[in-house]
Amino acid sequence: MATCSFILLWVQDEKSYDRFHDNADEIYMGVAHFTGYSGSAYTAGLFAPAARENFTTVKDYCRIRDFTTNYILTDDKRTDAKKVFVADSSFFSFFNFPIIKGYSNELLREPDKVVISESLAFELFGFDEPIGKMISIKGMSTSFTDTERNYVVGAVMKNIPSNTYLPRADLVIPQNSDPYNFYYANWNGWGGCEFLSFMKVAKRTDIEQLAKEITNLQTNEREDRYFTLQPMINLHLYTLDGSPAGIKTVWIFIWIACAIIVISCINYVNLVTGRNVKRNHEVGLKKILGARKPALFFQMMTETVIISLTALGFAILINILIAGVLNHVSGKDIYFGWNNWDFWALSGIMFFVVTVLAGIYPALSVSSFKPLNMLHGKLTKKRNNYFLKSLFVVQFVASIVLITTTITMESQLTYIRRINLGYDHEYVFTCQTHDMAGHYQTVKQELMRNPFIRSVTGASDIIFDVTSLNTTSNWEGKTGEGSVKYYRFYVDSSFIKDMGLVFKEGAGFGLGDETQYIINETAAKNMELAEPIIGKWMIADFDIRGTIVGVVKDFHFNSFYKEIAPLVIFNSPDFAYTLYIRTTAHEAERAITAVEKLWKEFNPNSTFKYRFLDESFESMYRSYIQTGRLFRAFSLITIMISCLGLFGLITYNAEAKRKEIGIRKVLGASVSDIVTLLTKEFIILVSMAMLIAFPLAYYFSEKFLQEFAYRVSIGWWIFVFSGVTTILLVLLTVGWKAVKTATANPVDAIKI
Repeated sequence: MATCSFILLWVQDEKSYDRFHDNADEIYMGVAHFTGYSGSAYTAGLFAPAARENFTTVKDYCRIRDFTTNYILTDDKRTDAKKVFVADSSFFSFFNFPIIKGYSNELLREPDKVVISESLAFELFGFDEPIGKMISIKGMSTSFTDTERNYVVGAVMKNIPSNTYLPRADLVIPQNSDPYNFYYANWNGWGGCEFLSFMKVAKRTDIEQLAKEITNLQTNEREDRYFTLQPMINLHLYTLDGSPAGIKTVWIFIWIACAIIVISCINYVNLVTGRNVKRNHEVGLKKILGARKPALFFQMMTETVIISLTALGFAILINILIAGVLNHVSGKDIYFGWNNWDFWALSGIMFFVVTVLAGIYPALSVSSFKPLNMLHGKLTKKRNNYFLKSLFVVQFVASIVLITTTITMESQLTYIRRINLGYDHEYVFTCQTHDMAGHYQTVKQELMRNPFIRSVTGASDIIFDVTSLNTTSNWEGKTGEGSVKYYRFYVDSSFIKDMGLVFKEGAGFGLGDETQYIINETAAKNMELAEPIIGKWMIADFDIRGTIVGVVKDFHFNSFYKEIAPLVIFNSPDFAYTLYIRTTAHEAERAITAVEKLWKEFNPNSTFKYRFLDESFESMYRSYIQTGRLFRAFSLITIMISCLGLFGLITYNAEAKRKEIGIRKVLGASVSDIVTLLTKEFIILVSMAMLIAFPLAYYFSEKFLQEFAYRVSIGWWIFVFSGVTTILLVLLTVGWKAVKTATANPVDAIKI
């Protein structure tokens, strides 16, 4: 009960994303799709306004441009980097993010009046009144110069909750006060896709047809692009093309919860049925003395109700006491308090289900017992034995499936950790430059003088999380029509050598003012470039013609959920927002201290934050790791419960064969003969369970692995390990009871 209540609350949290908005089922997000690319959550600025203007089924829209500002400051306070929204004036009427101070009908309509979160308000102003106060934001603009702009706090909103697809922003700026001048034209154009676009669409609208019609509105120069619409309430659990993603895990967890509750009920049935063999004399005598069937049924159900209530009380206590541990393992913030009505509703449903599933069969079995069977020594029914064995098989099918799936998850995680990423990430830590930007070469030279630092380089992104996209449709040797969507990665000229990237052709950026590009193997393949590739020209980035000076071997610059895509690397230290510092295991602490000291000279009022690439890589798969932990825990619990059920069944069998075993011992049977008699049928039952479980385990494991573009194969050894582990658990559980029964005094067994 404790496990199931947590699982179901976890499932409820996963399915609650963005359902708190008014008319949430009418909200759709635009998705841009490009030739050779799976899709982007960011669409063109005119996507939503054009849809509202041309189609009556589109009732309202809201666009958001999100970015991270270096810091936000007041006269005497300065924050670290914060997520910021630049949004249409409809933001707070479109989404349900409540205003708690300073609400006005002109919200996000008055230029330079912004809305901040309650946490940011407290960080900047403490308990003082924030409304009307001046704040400044500072960040790196697209024109490569520092941008600082002042705003007035017009309102305070509640913190954006965790169960939303939107980033958790602390500041919302009106669209007409966008701090970056570069984007002004894009808000009203069909050019670059820079905006999260949401629309409220009338019910019973043909969404697929609407998306096609919106696509037809865009200008002709974007024929390589089309749009779709995805329900906002699905964004957390489905991919941008609508395919199942996280929802698979949700359904697996629901299945696990059901399996655990059913297995537990089966255990209760097995244990009570085994115990009732001893109670049949009592029941027989009660019937002889006049007890009726309903009275005996009510007695057994009352016992089940009392046991279920007691179990529920302990389950609630367990969840409350270890809530912190559960939330840490799962990465959730599930509340088990007295005013969590969902928790109590689930507890009530579980109590009812457990009482019905676990209580009815034993109650019917006992109340239908015939006293005449007692006089003939028939204390059990053969059909009951078959039923209990069937339940045993069901239990171990579930256990074997869980063991196999868990091993598969662990194998995939190990594969991710050990795969050759295509670059050297050992003892490299990173930090954001912030106000170091514009002084990159000075900073690099200063750090390279430090004996504890092996190399210093810079790039626009973390190497395994490159996100910036663009399209090229013009290059030397192009045949036919079409374009290639590519990721763009800005680096220092030393980056490729320092990070250990391997060239397939060429030798890196050369000297001179000529624009130069380095591409990866996939880009060369998708562009169908004939060898020699070096020296060919291409149009990239902001329609700039440059020469291809190198082709690097493919490396993983994105998650393993995606296949390696085309990549174009640009030599642009001005975009070196992220410093990469390589050190050694013994010198890491002193290297970090040296970087922090220099970093503080440029950022005196900010907190220095660094992270080793290994740690950043792990955090990229945090949700997967947390899911794996839950799988391990639930598998262990399920196996333990199954072993308890097995103990109940061996107890039942031992009681049912008590006289037979006693007679066999009197006639000379050895302890090993008795142990074999009691255990062999369980081995047969486990073998049957494996025949059923292995195909199911393969199916579920294969479904899970399909989320990864790069994944392990499901080897035969996984099934062998699962099978051997299960058989050993069965032998340990059955063996102890079998030996105890085999060594008992046969006189006690055969006496009436």
